[in-house]
Amino acid sequence: MRTGELGSLDLRLFGHAQRFEQDRTRILPDPTTRASEVLAARQGVPTQDQGLSLSWAGRGLAALGTHSLLLGAGLRQIKGRSNEDLFPAPVFPTTVIRRDAGGTQRQAGVFAQDVYDVSKSVQLLATARFDLWRNLDADRVERQSAGATSETRFPDRTAHDISPRVGLRVRPARLLILRASAYESFRAPTLNELYRPFQVGTVRTDANENLTPETLRGLEAGVELGSAHEWSVRATGFLNLLDDPVTNVTVAPGLQQRQNLGQARIRGAELAARWRLHPALDAAAACSFVDARVTEAGTQPQLVGKQLPQDPRFRATVSLTFDDARIGTAYVQLRYQGRQFEDDQNQLPLDSFFVVDVSLSRRLSEHVELVLAADNLLDRSYLVGRQGGIDTLGQPLSVHGGVRLRLE
Repeated sequence: MRTGELGSLDLRLFGHAQRFEQDRTRILPDPTTRASEVLAARQGVPTQDQGLSLSWAGRGLAALGTHSLLLGAGLRQIKGRSNEDLFPAPVFPTTVIRRDAGGTQRQAGVFAQDVYDVSKSVQLLATARFDLWRNLDADRVERQSAGATSETRFPDRTAHDISPRVGLRVRPARLLILRASAYESFRAPTLNELYRPFQVGTVRTDANENLTPETLRGLEAGVELGSAHEWSVRATGFLNLLDDPVTNVTVAPGLQQRQNLGQARIRGAELAARWRLHPALDAAAACSFVDARVTEAGTQPQLVGKQLPQDPRFRATVSLTFDDARIGTAYVQLRYQGRQFEDDQNQLPLDSFFVVDVSLSRRLSEHVELVLAADNLLDRSYLVGRQGGIDTLGQPLSVHGGVRLRLE
């Protein structure tokens, strides 16, 4: 909504409800085929998520340059539970056969941003955000095979943090841009990490209701070269310190728990390039090199120096896009992901892989568009998980299509 000289307001509402369901099986120790299995657990996780955001953008204030102000606020509420029926073997009177756990998380935040154009070639940015989150109504109920029931109610918890960011952008020449920024942010542990346990193969991962927020402090600097319409090359280097990162820590054979480690250092570089080969044809390439390692581990000193799990050191993409309103749009992308580790102890490597994705679309009118896409076009097999002797493969060839409606 535009309000003339006062700027513009933007109000957004969102909400969704979903249910995740999972059946886990136990492979019987058949010495010849290991082809027999029985149901080990059945889990259902219903969740609800609602929220709103409101922002105001000013039209520009002249004061020793031009200031573009942005103010905003947001509210969000998430409710979730994990309902598990367990079928262990063997079963004793004290064996847990039913577990229900969950709670509610409420989040609120306000932010202010000023983009200050000192001149045509110098721009400053300053942003500050205040976030408040609260966990409440959290509990866990367990029922044993003999009928005994126990309930644990977790105390309500509240935390808050301020996330500042400052940046500088300088254009010393027509085709050259230099930029730098410093920032700090935080992430509150999710309901999933706090209350929902899960199991893959023979490895169980317990939730941890005592998790605290993780905090990121970072610096980055970069250079951009080229024309916005014809070609461009970007390079960025960064250094991040992640305090109290939430990760799955091995505490015993076949058992992990989500814990806050002391600190991780994440440093690396990103490169990106784009070329306009023809008015209707664009080519792009990007890659990143990241070294993410544990530098402090508290009660887990053996993890110092280990690479953070599920974080590959190298990623790259190459894409080609054809876009002509008279014909349609075609897009093809090759994605490469380097070697990484599944676990905190770096004993379960996941090999590198590449996949090819394509999509086609054709606009029938101003409001109607047909879309057809294929992910992993070459039907490559690659690992995305390794736990408890179970290798999990990534998505095979997947073809999907539909009709996209634009209502304005």
